[in-house]
Amino acid sequence: MPMTLAPQDVRSDVLGPRPFMPVWCMGAIGVLLVSAIVAEMSWREYAGVLNACPRAACLVTAACSCAVVILMLHYARGSRLQANSMSFLLGALLASIACLFWVIGIDRATGAVSDASSFRAAVLVRGDPQPGSYGSGSVASIELDGSRLKVWLQTEEPLGAGTLCTVAGRLSKLPGNGWGRSLFMKGASGVLRAVSVSDVERRPSRIEAFRAKLLEAINPASDPARALLAGLLCGRTTELSSDESMEWFSQTGLTHLIAVSGGHLACIVSLLGSSLLKLPMCFRTRLVLLQAVMFIYTMFTGGSPSAVRSFVMVACATACRLLGRRAHPLSGLVLAAGILALMNPGVVFDVGFQLSLASVLFIMLVAPVLRSTLCNWHIPDGLADQVSITLAAQWGTAPIVMPVFGSLSLISPVANIVVAPLFTCMLTAGLILAPIAMYTGSGSWLLAPLAMVGDVALFLTRALSEVPWASIAVESGVLTGVLLYAAGAWCYMKWRPLCLRGLLAGLAVGLVVFAGDYARWNVFAPAEVVVLDVGQGDAILIRDGDRTVLVDAGVDEATLRALVRNHVYELDAVVVTHWDRDHWGGLPAVMRQLPVRQLVVAHGASDNVPSELFTFMENGSVEEVSAGDRLKVGSFSCSVLWPLSRVGGEENSESLVFSVVCDELGQDQQILLTGDTEVNEEHEYARSAGNISILKMGHHGSRDSVDATLMNELDPEVAIASAGAGNRYGHPNSKAIDTVVEYGAGFYCTRDVGDVTIRPTSAGLRLRTRRANSIQ
Repeated sequence: MPMTLAPQDVRSDVLGPRPFMPVWCMGAIGVLLVSAIVAEMSWREYAGVLNACPRAACLVTAACSCAVVILMLHYARGSRLQANSMSFLLGALLASIACLFWVIGIDRATGAVSDASSFRAAVLVRGDPQPGSYGSGSVASIELDGSRLKVWLQTEEPLGAGTLCTVAGRLSKLPGNGWGRSLFMKGASGVLRAVSVSDVERRPSRIEAFRAKLLEAINPASDPARALLAGLLCGRTTELSSDESMEWFSQTGLTHLIAVSGGHLACIVSLLGSSLLKLPMCFRTRLVLLQAVMFIYTMFTGGSPSAVRSFVMVACATACRLLGRRAHPLSGLVLAAGILALMNPGVVFDVGFQLSLASVLFIMLVAPVLRSTLCNWHIPDGLADQVSITLAAQWGTAPIVMPVFGSLSLISPVANIVVAPLFTCMLTAGLILAPIAMYTGSGSWLLAPLAMVGDVALFLTRALSEVPWASIAVESGVLTGVLLYAAGAWCYMKWRPLCLRGLLAGLAVGLVVFAGDYARWNVFAPAEVVVLDVGQGDAILIRDGDRTVLVDAGVDEATLRALVRNHVYELDAVVVTHWDRDHWGGLPAVMRQLPVRQLVVAHGASDNVPSELFTFMENGSVEEVSAGDRLKVGSFSCSVLWPLSRVGGEENSESLVFSVVCDELGQDQQILLTGDTEVNEEHEYARSAGNISILKMGHHGSRDSVDATLMNELDPEVAIASAGAGNRYGHPNSKAIDTVVEYGAGFYCTRDVGDVTIRPTSAGLRLRTRRANSIQ
């Protein structure tokens, strides 16, 4: 009787072989490392922070790499270490050459832009408009001194991609802050602030024209669901960014579903692959044609780093199949990262590139371990797949997301399971129906079913975003990122299911650390007044012990991020000095993350509370204050000096003004918070204030915020202005700065130094500044 083999049980909780780390992984690391160092040196040289010489660094790196490669070829052969070292050095050599050309191009482009020069010329808009708090911005190209330069164009009204117009305005160098650094890494040479725009006409490329017609059929401005469809199909997020739905996606960790990435290309492969099989062509021709379509789609959606990364990975897999080799996803990812960095070294600092690379890497290296762990806990295979992929992607991107956005979505795994299938449905059907709607002019009814699916997706996303603790405000430094990535590397090296006991122990340690931090900053917080760096807006934190009050809330989510980095967990009250949006616009975002017990406004200003803050009105937690009233925040006494009568709170002159005094120091060490009042009002309450120590300048340091007479009346030692880099108002005004400096007072601006912290000590008020993770 012949022997037969019994069928083996395929257990879903058993890990397969650990993914092989290709030799050229070290080459990609060399490329990324050298690119990051040279790009950062170039930026610091441009910003005047460091007298660096990136060209010399490129040449020295290239020479050293060549020398070491030659020595290793001669003395060391055949070992794994030698192969990895050779790969790293060759990557560093290639990156040095690429960076040298990049630096030369950047120097030529940025050198052509003088600071704050008048400008009038033809401008071609190259990207979708991005709505901001003060107008719209987009990438554009200009002709200057015979060179074609990329700039960031700021206009009152949005201009679509492919728009050719004549712009009169001011062309200035990039600001020396994080926003300017981001533009620099993307190849921008300056910021063009338009005063007037004329001779507007459409000059789109063929791809841009096709995209514009498709967007016209979708009509994203008509409905949030159609805006979502435009984001999924065309990579256009203009309408989504101006709507609160983008905040829902951020809260639930679903923004990656909108960004064009590998999921979009997978849908194209699925749709076209079956169709091409029916055509009379060979296998290789089908692959090349499919690759061409994906390339066109990548350019069609704007060529974002995540889309290009996905395309290069697919291209590598296609090349392997054409050559008769087995595709290796990790190799494709490594090659994609290296190629993108060689094409543009500044891309290593692009957040989209970092998120895309980190998420895919952790899905490949960590998700199998998490899946096996979940299966060990008897989680169904299908659910384990989705949860493990979501957790791995969130694990890999958390060190990037937390410092940038100041929050972490806890409901992301649930949201991806519930909402992601709807997004896939919209994308797959949209790729078929949207072109038909464009050619037939039937977008209003043909795309209606997809809009209904979009409405359901938006409803579910909003509902999940409103779940308590759906997203938590967090602060993350370098150490947190290192620990998270070290834990990921440990999972990959160990390559076995995680132990439940170890996970619970780690969770317990995390809870203890959190409890200690909470007690430190929410119960025993030091007495301090912090002028927060929130861009073009005002936000001043006053706290002592278990009492915390925020005076004004900036213009957007930057206020929440500023509170997070200052370890604020809840607010006893938020004082809104007046109803200009740059003083309250960030409060809705703060309310979504932090408990806010009370809203304080000027007497009469509660009649004009914005609709976004009606929650306070409904709860009866709005308090009005008048001149002579006093708020106690621990040892701080905050006395109201202005306005003197009932106001509506809609004018700068109606701003609340506070004199802040620490009881332990006395009246001669007071801090004056002036809102948006200017010299006309300041002279009226200056006598009530008397001599002060620190002046928070009115109206962001505008031209009329101070004059010599006021400085003599108040006699401040320090003046602080709160303003954003590149703001279109020119705040702080040079005349106001000169007035302060000529009087002999110190001048600080949040735009330049970040948060300004004032702490009472036995010797008086002590001032320090803090930007990101550094203290000065």
